[in-house]
Amino acid sequence: MSIWQNTELIKAKTITEDELSEKNSEVESTETLTSKITEMRSADGYVENPELEGWTRVVGRSPRAQIPLSEEQRLEFSFQGYQDPVPPMNNADRSSFFPNVYFVDKDQLIGGLFSWNFKPGTSWPVNLVFGSANSSKPEDKMSAYTVDNPRYYKKMNGSGNTTSLMVKGDKIRDLSNYAPVNTKSRFDITIIMTAFNGAVKIDTFVKNNSDPVMVQDEWYKEVVLYTMMDTKLANNDSVPVRFLGGNRGLYIENPSPDKAKVYRLNYNFKVSNPVNNWKAGRYTGPLDISVVFSPSYGGFPTYDASGAEALNGVAGTNAYDAYPNNIPEPIDTAIFMKSAKQAFPIGSVIGYSYSVGLEKTDEDTPVATGDGLILKVDKNLDTYSGEGKGYTLSGTFNDETMFLEDISYSIGSPFNMKPVLSWIHNTNPGTDMPFNFLVNKDELKQGQNAIFLKAKNINGVESELVAMILNVTMPNPPNISANLAIDKAEILEGGKVTFTSTIQNTAVAPSPWDNVMYETTNAFPANIDVDLKTVKLNGVAVPASDVTFGADRKLQVKLGNVEPKTELKLTYDVLSTIAVPILTSSFDVSQAFKVSGTASNGEVAESTSGELKTFTVKPRAAKLTLLHLEEGTTPENELYKEEPKEGLIGEKVVITSHPTEDYILSKVLIDGQEKTPLPEADFEVVYGEVKEVKFYYKGVLRLNSVPEIMDFGQHEATFRKVRVNQPDLAGQKLAITDTRQSKKEWTLKAVLIQEFTNIDDPNSQMTGILRYNTGAQDSETIFELNKVEELMRHTNDSKSEFVVSDTWSEAGFGFKMEVPNGGGKIGKYQARIEYQLGDTP
Repeated sequence: MSIWQNTELIKAKTITEDELSEKNSEVESTETLTSKITEMRSADGYVENPELEGWTRVVGRSPRAQIPLSEEQRLEFSFQGYQDPVPPMNNADRSSFFPNVYFVDKDQLIGGLFSWNFKPGTSWPVNLVFGSANSSKPEDKMSAYTVDNPRYYKKMNGSGNTTSLMVKGDKIRDLSNYAPVNTKSRFDITIIMTAFNGAVKIDTFVKNNSDPVMVQDEWYKEVVLYTMMDTKLANNDSVPVRFLGGNRGLYIENPSPDKAKVYRLNYNFKVSNPVNNWKAGRYTGPLDISVVFSPSYGGFPTYDASGAEALNGVAGTNAYDAYPNNIPEPIDTAIFMKSAKQAFPIGSVIGYSYSVGLEKTDEDTPVATGDGLILKVDKNLDTYSGEGKGYTLSGTFNDETMFLEDISYSIGSPFNMKPVLSWIHNTNPGTDMPFNFLVNKDELKQGQNAIFLKAKNINGVESELVAMILNVTMPNPPNISANLAIDKAEILEGGKVTFTSTIQNTAVAPSPWDNVMYETTNAFPANIDVDLKTVKLNGVAVPASDVTFGADRKLQVKLGNVEPKTELKLTYDVLSTIAVPILTSSFDVSQAFKVSGTASNGEVAESTSGELKTFTVKPRAAKLTLLHLEEGTTPENELYKEEPKEGLIGEKVVITSHPTEDYILSKVLIDGQEKTPLPEADFEVVYGEVKEVKFYYKGVLRLNSVPEIMDFGQHEATFRKVRVNQPDLAGQKLAITDTRQSKKEWTLKAVLIQEFTNIDDPNSQMTGILRYNTGAQDSETIFELNKVEELMRHTNDSKSEFVVSDTWSEAGFGFKMEVPNGGGKIGKYQARIEYQLGDTP
């Protein structure tokens, strides 16, 4: 890329589109062009569809645009020659797409990019080479002689001034080369010229729009785009090419015919999407562009060779390196530029940019001296307390040139200064211009800091050394301590605990710690809530707007700005709510907290309370286990199943033993301790105080059932005796059960407690008629009133009942009745007997 500019702009940084600012405002107020770029393009800048991207089509000859440089001087730029009066033909020569730039001084046309009659007769903006190595074969090169259908476009700013021009053309042709790669390929061009910081930025693009059927892919594997610009100023065609310096580009200059003025043309390649390589070369003829790749004429030795950009030449030194015998002499010079070697497949675009500019200076203008660059700081003595990212140092400079190369500074000594501001545009030379920059706080130390500054302009003139004293009171980084305490280790369901969070920034002041936020690290479990009304900071209720207990079940509290050495105590109650169904087992609640805030450097300073602190929630509903067991059994035999009882802790509950006919209560254990004396009735226990009650029972020997009636029947009274050997028990039985663990022989006895008595005549009785056969021959016991008689002895072999009456029969065991002849008065008789059961002595 290149740039037309003032001599004083030699070292100026190329200003990109987004750097343009208020310095253009005065120019925009005129009716001429401004240097402000109205279009922000991407790095490559190619425009495929102009109308869709804000361009206006211009029918006819190329439009022209202006860039004001001063009240009497301006740049003009357009396509076609300066004096072309008519639009280009459909098949037009390269003047139709040549980017022309002209310098006008007091309405006198001084010059432009070298041309013949202000037409590009000797310069070639668009050329291509093909091949993997240098070749002298003509078919490997293609130069754009003509183009089809050239079309012009323009863009304007808000004031209606044209700021950008563009030409698009189809199918460039090389009229001297009819190789297939030239005749069958189709290459379309787009060239854009844009007002750019007092110069003109030129973007050159070629798009491969070839028909795949007509061409071969290998033709485009390695392609280079290049440009040759002949050089001429003020009718002098043999002008030396010199380095701009700073590896930015090249320039030529020549005095005016009257020697009163010096004109200067600069090519600046430090722009977006720049050319890859550039050199000063030699011009040998209007149709000879092979010199671009001829080292003997200053050209590139190979297609992919580097150029003068690799030399980083000193400003003002000669850039042409092919003088015979290395002795400089007047020669017809040119400027060569090219892209890198690259693939150029169908549908792709290859392109680059440069900028050009032209200006005049008086030959007798005095050289700037050191007295002309004055640097001042706003404050010779200042203080800084560590806020933000650093200290903003501000001041002014006053210089005669348009650009400062840099402002440098150092801390502690005036040595090893480093540049901090580079290529500062001095929009008002000779006046005080402000500057400022940030001194990073990491560079400063506590106490006094001596800061030294100096400036240098683009002519290498340095200002006097300037110093200031900065007293630094640097904030200390926060040193945060955090601790959590919980007032109870355990609570019952429905109870509460109090959390106390102690927070302190223990750093020595100053140590800002702002916008501090408190947050619990864990989510509180279900049925555990924070009572937001109890949140207090150092005993004072925290506003509800600063407290949040959200869906994530974490507590957040805004603590604001925390001063160093200030202890904060944040307290709040944590509640256990009654669960449904009621809680039946204990669970732990573990918690910690984090505090975070902004330190003086803008970074977050945070700390946590460390290990989790825990409290336990115990069931408010207690369970009571009741067991009914047979004493003496291993394993213990459960005689009766009773479901556990549940109730609220502290409530009383009545419990009951469950003795039976076969088992009687023998012992009661409450949580393993025997209750004495043995309770004879129901008793109470308290939920939560008692967890288990065991009732022990022992087996008994008992008459399980006794026949209520033994019916000896109805008999006719005669003078003969009446004997009945088997009474009717009416389905009842005489049975004995022994559920004792240790079985013993038992003895069953009976006693007649009422003689057979006539129901109708109680005074009429029969005695001696009830007998019991024990099984022995001729062994019948005759019952007498109130005399105990043994019926049988036996040992049970199980807990099942032993039915004594099942052993009775007419011929054997059992009760018998024998009434002698003539005994008793007619009527119904009944007697009563009583059974006695006990261990055999």
